[in-house]
Amino acid sequence: MKNARPRRPSAALVIACIALFVALGGASYAAVNLPKNSVGAKQIKKNAVKTNKLAAKAVKAGKIAKNAITTNRLRSNAVTGAKIKASSTPFGQIVQTLSGSGPAAFEKEVSVYPLSSSTYTQPAGRLDQYFGAIDISFSAGCEAPRSAAAFLLVDAANPKEPLSQNYAGYTVVQDNGAGEVSTRTDFGPFPGVGANYRSAPAADTPHTFSVLLAGSSCKSGSGVTATGASINVVGTK
Repeated sequence: MKNARPRRPSAALVIACIALFVALGGASYAAVNLPKNSVGAKQIKKNAVKTNKLAAKAVKAGKIAKNAITTNRLRSNAVTGAKIKASSTPFGQIVQTLSGSGPAAFEKEVSVYPLSSSTYTQPAGRLDQYFGAIDISFSAGCEAPRSAAAFLLVDAANPKEPLSQNYAGYTVVQDNGAGEVSTRTDFGPFPGVGANYRSAPAADTPHTFSVLLAGSSCKSGSGVTATGASINVVGTK
């Protein structure tokens, strides 16, 4: 038997094999050797890139288009006060609360209501306003008509003898009822003198509050007391 000689592949078979090689290997070549940034945004299907496909910290500030993040894209309460530069925007908020728990009786002479905290420091460049209130109680032994008056003072060297600039507020309570009555009353601006604010100072400035129990009256009997006081400092910068 004659030895079988291997057939030479035909030209058509050689071309077919080359085409198959290119078809199979060419895709891998293209995937490895595509130029950087060669895939444009239009070639990525909508919603194709999911959040879980992004590496941590993959999106940098420089990759976010200007004005891309709008108000309706922010989660509610996402931006807190700690993230706001105070000097870049005015604000008004309660920055200090001073108070006293009492009780303290209204005397025949003026007396000073004891505040457990009475001092604070106003920082440079901040306007401070003062809002205060006091609780006044009439005993059943104080017959109507009955009344009481108190003053809110700031930086009074002698609270029993205040100067005009020390007055930050006052209140007068009148009652025509019977029996024991307690009421909370706000200090209003004292007309004509003083002010319930302090303008922004050039340097940090300490302040001291006092509450002066100016007097009380009963048709007959006695028994008027201050049972609590508080002062809120609202700062605007």
